[in-house]
Amino acid sequence: MTPSVEPDERWDRLVDFVVALASGRLATRLDPSPASDAVDAVIVGLNMLAEELDALYTDLEGRVAERTAQLEDTRRQLEHLALHDPLTGLANRSLLSDRLTLAMARVDRGTAVPAVLVLDLDGFKTVNDSYGHAVGDLLLVEISRRLRRVARRADTVARLGGDEFAVVVDGEPECVLDVARRVLAALQHPIKVAQHSCWVTASIGIRFAARGEPAEVLLRDADTAMYVAKAQGKGRYEVYEPAMHTTALTRVRMAEQLRHGLARDELVVQYQLIVDLATEAPTGVEAVVRCNHPEHGLIPPPISSRSPSAAGSSPRQRSTCGTLRWPSSRHGAPRSSTPPRSACTSTPRPWSCVHPTSPLELRSPHLAPGAAFTPLRPGGPCLRLTPRGRTRGRGPANHRDPDVDRGPADPAHP
Repeated sequence: MTPSVEPDERWDRLVDFVVALASGRLATRLDPSPASDAVDAVIVGLNMLAEELDALYTDLEGRVAERTAQLEDTRRQLEHLALHDPLTGLANRSLLSDRLTLAMARVDRGTAVPAVLVLDLDGFKTVNDSYGHAVGDLLLVEISRRLRRVARRADTVARLGGDEFAVVVDGEPECVLDVARRVLAALQHPIKVAQHSCWVTASIGIRFAARGEPAEVLLRDADTAMYVAKAQGKGRYEVYEPAMHTTALTRVRMAEQLRHGLARDELVVQYQLIVDLATEAPTGVEAVVRCNHPEHGLIPPPISSRSPSAAGSSPRQRSTCGTLRWPSSRHGAPRSSTPPRSACTSTPRPWSCVHPTSPLELRSPHLAPGAAFTPLRPGGPCLRLTPRGRTRGRGPANHRDPDVDRGPADPAHP
């Protein structure tokens, strides 16, 4: 008879060990028996395999965690770059729009209606042109720090681009105006940048929001008010009024019509008599350009004179080359080709044709070639500088700030 073989319990434990390893429990181990036979050799081999697999899995988990952290850091960096200005670290236009939209959504829950402040630096281009763009960048960084200090923690400070910034303020109107005053006060003193003292101020436009208004409209209106502040003398703030937008739209449409009028030869030259108040005798005429619109008729200044088309060469050349007739005798001179004589002498009075000209027109490429540099002679055509184009601000009289006539608030006057 063949002797019976008792079953070895180690095989059952070995099977359970393999099942545990296959299920991912790599820390499981099986102790070998004192027999040290072939079964124990299999157990020792499986224990060594489990240790290697556990080490590889731990290392893989570490690498995955490290790569996940790197990807999360990269995502945060990309998100920061997408929503912040890389130079100053302030919010950019996209983040500002999102914050403004959220602030408008909170109004429905009973919070204060937000306001938008858009500010543009006065004199920044002069700093760039004088000291270079590197100094200009440092100046923008310092100004951004000052804006953060004067704004409240709940306010959003953003750089819209160039030297234009914005602040979203949640609070009562007096609180909003106080923030604007603090911004102006922060720029009252020179800013030391790279051993240069830079003097800049800010023109601020304020737009108080109303329920249901989109962020784009609020930014547009605040920008319009900002350019009104510039036109009023810079270094100040202006609160938006609907008439500002109406005026801007009117100028945009009128400028477009004037450009079409120039193409259709609708610009005409008119002459206004110049009279000596002492003698009541005519001394010349002033040539002015008007647009004879087919629907609106003759367009008077200041709209027609503020268009770049008004500085075109064709109307000015016509006024210079045209034949002038003297005023009627009731003004002291007969209709003849002879210039009038003064009351005290028989010498013919010098007769001139005056062209109203602003310093901006003298810089314009549309000015008639040589018109600004033609030698003037008594009785010949001459140019008269008009107050409209004089330099605004506190700079010297012969300095034109390039920031004055820039922006969408007055598109007809670039």
